[in-house]
Amino acid sequence: MVEELKKIVEAILYVAGRPIEISKIHKVLKKFFPSIDMEDIRRAILQLMDDLNTYGSALEVIQLPGDKFVLQLKPEYSDIAKFFAFTSPISKGLLKTLSYIAFNQPVSLSQVAKVRGSSAYRHVRELKRMKLISFEKKGRETILYTSNNFNEMMGLSGTPSEISEILRRLFSSKHGEGTLRLPNLS
Repeated sequence: MVEELKKIVEAILYVAGRPIEISKIHKVLKKFFPSIDMEDIRRAILQLMDDLNTYGSALEVIQLPGDKFVLQLKPEYSDIAKFFAFTSPISKGLLKTLSYIAFNQPVSLSQVAKVRGSSAYRHVRELKRMKLISFEKKGRETILYTSNNFNEMMGLSGTPSEISEILRRLFSSKHGEGTLRLPNLS
């Protein structure tokens, strides 16, 4: 059963395409295998991690805070593999608005509109519908920040300001020491 469970967990992590908590995997698998417990699943994931390392796979399983795991491509293969990646269902304009919010969060809707133009209002409505951003009212101002769904999808955790800082560090280290190269967002 260990080998079969390892394959099942690998399939779940592959299809999810985002970090998944062991408790969520357990909840679903319990319906199919009533005697399964969380430690069985943890052992299967750890064995999968070991197998991928031993095999020398281009894939890896990463453990994240909150007892979450994600199956992902190793960074050294992403530059080539990205040419074959599925094209995002998010338009360029939406993606630019989302990027601006993520890098500057918490940020006011009026500031986003000032930088991104009047289409920002439509983008923000769509990003809320997609559950990629959240907002709160502060007086007459609407403050925007990335949602838990976005943060989970990106494997990030922390306050909006911390996430903004993490993203800035990630992009600055990818483009050279201390150089943050953001695309022209206007």
